[in-house]
Amino acid sequence: MAESLDTSLKLTPGFFSMDVREGSQDGMEEARFNSGLGLGLRNNLVELALDYRVESQLHEETADAEVSQQLGAAIYSSALNDILGVNADIRAGSVIRDAGDAFEYSIRPGISKSLADIAELRLQYEYLLDRPAAEAEAQERVGYYMGLNGASPGGLLTWNGRYRSTEVFGGVEQLQSIELLEFATSLQLAPDLELQLSGRSMDEIHFEAGLENALYNQTRYGAGLAWAPSRFYSLAFKVNKLDESRLQEQDALFGSGSLSWYPQRNMAFTLSYGDQLVEGSRGLMLSTRIDLDRI
Repeated sequence: MAESLDTSLKLTPGFFSMDVREGSQDGMEEARFNSGLGLGLRNNLVELALDYRVESQLHEETADAEVSQQLGAAIYSSALNDILGVNADIRAGSVIRDAGDAFEYSIRPGISKSLADIAELRLQYEYLLDRPAAEAEAQERVGYYMGLNGASPGGLLTWNGRYRSTEVFGGVEQLQSIELLEFATSLQLAPDLELQLSGRSMDEIHFEAGLENALYNQTRYGAGLAWAPSRFYSLAFKVNKLDESRLQEQDALFGSGSLSWYPQRNMAFTLSYGDQLVEGSRGLMLSTRIDLDRI
């Protein structure tokens, strides 16, 4: 006899959340307000998850509110994945702004595989159609992604890395080619102290009339410590090394850090400092996050 499908439906409302950021000067720099609804459909063969969200951004400089609608979807089959011994899924999303004059549509099929229970490898194809403003031309982005995340037994050492290759087209003409390699690792030195290392390398080529027109390179390394002696606050400091070439060669060594306070589980205040925090200049930034869904 054929097995009947056991289907379940779950709705998850996201009532309201607010994120306020303050710049180096007194006053609010940006405020974000979010609300949404999640839907999950599951049976013996397939699982589908949908997430709809409305986000409003209020900027101090313009005093205008930007409203965007975001829809995300993911579909996968646990039964098929169990047979193949992998985790395969298809993810899609859309962002609509300015009453539909600006948009972003994407689809990302991918596959993940566990390696010896200490790492996970992910391969993914990406397609994106983007028009950032009503007066702008729509662009296509085609790319490939590979990620590797893992941890040592006991979790003292964790790491994650990713490689991404992206090509950008305007109509039939290639406009840009980007290759990005990133890694980050952390080592637990003590129960409340971590050593953090990171690196980033990017090569960007611009084309004009089908010919290579400009080349931009950037390499960045970072090393620092993160200290979280209690659940109420944490402190982090990092030294960064940056080498880049765009209009001219740049070689810089600079520091950054943050102090976070969590008075409640749904509330966070973070004071960030950086020698190149705002457009290459030294600055302070205070951010506040309140998640009303967790009250």
